[in-house]
Amino acid sequence: RFSEVLADLDVADENQVDLFETLDFDGSGEIDLQELILGISKLRGDARRADIVGISLMMRSMQHALQDFEARVIASLQIQDKRLRAMTSGRSSSKMSTGEFEERLSGLSIVSE
Repeated sequence: RFSEVLADLDVADENQVDLFETLDFDGSGEIDLQELILGISKLRGDARRADIVGISLMMRSMQHALQDFEARVIASLQIQDKRLRAMTSGRSSSKMSTGEFEERLSGLSIVSE
C-alpha cells in the first residue's frame, strides 16, 4: 500500500529501498511530518539542476577536506619517519659485535634447576 502511494508520488523504486534513512534527515531514528513531506517532495521525479549543483558542491567540499586530511597525514608520517631514523642511527654506534655479546653472555651465571 505504502509503495503504491510512493509510486503515485513519482518516487522511483530504487529510492524506496532506503527510504527511511533518506527521510530521516536529522538521524534521530524517527521521521516527523516535516521530514516526511520535505523528503518525499525531494524524491519526486527527476533530479533538478539545483539538486545536481548542490551535490556537486558538496562533493567538491569533501574532496578538499580529504586532500587536506591526506596532506596532514603525510606530513605526520614524514615527521615520524625522521624521528625513527634519528633513533635508529643513534643506536647503530651502540651495537655490539657477536663476540662482545658472547663474552657478556658467558659472564652471566645461569642457575639451572
